[in-house]
Amino acid sequence: MAADKVFEKGDVLEFFNEDTVVGEFTSVAPKGQLALDGNPQVDIHSVHAYTRSMFIEKERIAIVMSGVALSRGGDARLPKEHWYRSQDSRRTTVLNDQNNNAALVRRVAQMADDWQDLVVSYLPAGAHVTKDGDGAE
Repeated sequence: MAADKVFEKGDVLEFFNEDTVVGEFTSVAPKGQLALDGNPQVDIHSVHAYTRSMFIEKERIAIVMSGVALSRGGDARLPKEHWYRSQDSRRTTVLNDQNNNAALVRRVAQMADDWQDLVVSYLPAGAHVTKDGDGAE
């Protein structure tokens, strides 16, 4: 993946951007919300684990941001105390003294894999795991 300048005249490069669907869960709309046919509305929500990283050339540091995104308003269908709705479901890490670019990319890729595994561990009961987009459990 080629690095893209985040700021046209800046020394900030985005060098890693991964968004993976790690699972899906089904929800039924709250009582009183019916689909057009009069039946309860059922939605399927995708759970995305994303990791993005930028490198500041002048300072030789990398900033790694990881988080969770849910499709179709899935966060509103989960209890307020669910991990996906908490501040813990977003992380920012600063990696200092990065002199080996290949090692840095490998480290961030491993962080992304670890993050996906963590997000999968918080899937709601009965959810379908789709990590790596292959539909395998």
